[in-house]
Amino acid sequence: MAATSFPMPPLMSQRKGYRGFTQSRFLRAPSASLEPALRQICERHAAAIENLERMCNDHVADAAHRPYPFNYGLWCFNPRWMEASISV
Repeated sequence: MAATSFPMPPLMSQRKGYRGFTQSRFLRAPSASLEPALRQICERHAAAIENLERMCNDHVADAAHRPYPFNYGLWCFNPRWMEASISV
């Protein structure tokens, strides 16, 4: 089995009450003094991902009101359906 075939955790989980990408599951600060900075970065990342999801959902919702060929959705770019992954 190739390492790339291992299932990766979702970037934004579909399960209610669960957040897919969390600092404690994937990242560790090199020292205790850097923990607050890492937490802030992870919170900004989560907010940006949620904003991107909102933008994609708004784009899909408005698709019927746009003329062809612009009446499409952005399902493939929605972070709700993406996975968190790393390259080794």
